[in-house]
Amino acid sequence: MVFMTGLDAFANAHRLHSSLNSFGGWEKSSSYLRHMRSMREKGLISWQDSSEKIAWVPQLTQTGKASLPESIDPTSFWNQDWSGNWRTLTFDLPADERKERKRLNRWLQENKFGHLQGSLWLTARKYEDWSTQLGSLNIDPRSVIFIEGKPLGNLTDALIVEKAWDFTHIANLQEEYLRFLENRTPIAAQFSSQDFAAWFRDESELWRSVMSSDPLLPSPLHPANYQGQLCWQKRRSAFSPWRDILCS
Repeated sequence: MVFMTGLDAFANAHRLHSSLNSFGGWEKSSSYLRHMRSMREKGLISWQDSSEKIAWVPQLTQTGKASLPESIDPTSFWNQDWSGNWRTLTFDLPADERKERKRLNRWLQENKFGHLQGSLWLTARKYEDWSTQLGSLNIDPRSVIFIEGKPLGNLTDALIVEKAWDFTHIANLQEEYLRFLENRTPIAAQFSSQDFAAWFRDESELWRSVMSSDPLLPSPLHPANYQGQLCWQKRRSAFSPWRDILCS
């Protein structure tokens, strides 16, 4: 859905129905309404029951907002306080426990942990009862150790960031995204749902690539070549004219 993939600008769009019908999985009105009703039943969105078209404006509920991926608004992660304490994870899983290792690696990547070396991973995010989460994945919590603290010796925060994440790759993805916005953003005054749908599909794919690779570290930890905030600002600017058209 449009407002579930990063476009807070479309949360109140009056023409949301016609726009969404252009996307895969939403082509038929019956499919569209089925998805919308399902989300309404789950408490993710709400709208007024009325015969007037203007009343049919999906609104994100608080539950819906809480369910949004961090790509919706990464500023909350960039603006989080940095105490200087890293949360590290180390594990001891037998080499033949391949499925368990695979589940753990997937969980670490989804939660944006950085790989420092061997079985040592770390994050700048606050602890959130990760042991329980791993237990729900059938990973023995006793095989995983979480430690919070600051590095000693010559291992600086900047060096940790450099070793744990591939910010060269992240910078390349950000550059590609910025070039896309600069060269391929359609002119809103010449708006057509087909043009917007094609552009939005390409934009969403690039944005997901940027966000999936970015650990969204607090601002004090950002490398010099990091352009995450710039990408976010440019993205909001690119969608601003479309918001005005769709909400008019």
